[in-house]
Amino acid sequence: MELNKIIRKVIDDKLDKLNVALPARILKYDSSKLRGNIELLAKKELNGEQVTYPPILEVPVSSIRAGTFVIIPPYQKGDVVQVLFNQKALDKLLITGEPEEVQYKRSFSLDDAVIIGGLQVEQADDLPNVGENLYIGSQDGETNIEITPGGEININCSTANINADEVNLAGGGAGIARQGDSVQVEVTGGSSAGVYTGSITSGSNKVSSG
Repeated sequence: MELNKIIRKVIDDKLDKLNVALPARILKYDSSKLRGNIELLAKKELNGEQVTYPPILEVPVSSIRAGTFVIIPPYQKGDVVQVLFNQKALDKLLITGEPEEVQYKRSFSLDDAVIIGGLQVEQADDLPNVGENLYIGSQDGETNIEITPGGEININCSTANINADEVNLAGGGAGIARQGDSVQVEVTGGSSAGVYTGSITSGSNKVSSG
């Protein structure tokens, strides 16, 4: 075998063992631990045969995290995701948050996989066409928050619950009365002139408050 072919084979063998990023399918997902079991949607050659990779267990899931805030993805079994393989071992980092000591020599290993995001495949349901808007919601478009470049925020859902000690609408101001609240009505003229006390007897069947 010529020298260049030998060198080429050595390089190809090394590259074949180098994992950078691959698509995968979620087999199981724990949203409390942000860990998932996955199967890689790729095959490798072994002794001249195409074989599948074994499942990878307890794979960390990347979230959008900044300071005290976090956005947690609600992955489900069957979701197709993108997985990357870190250049160095993650063992200590995932436990302590500190740099990994040079005691694990592995690089780009399957053991250091991280789920970084979802992938849309053609066979999946079509996503809503949101144009330039920022969209957070369901694939079917029934439940969502949509923010437009023009400054509008549109919320579409079956039920919206807001739990807060104080809610201000349009900058706040006077309190909003509810069905059952007491009211005073002042009649300024006629034989019925005076101040009357009662309660609101009806209200919206779409909006309620505590």
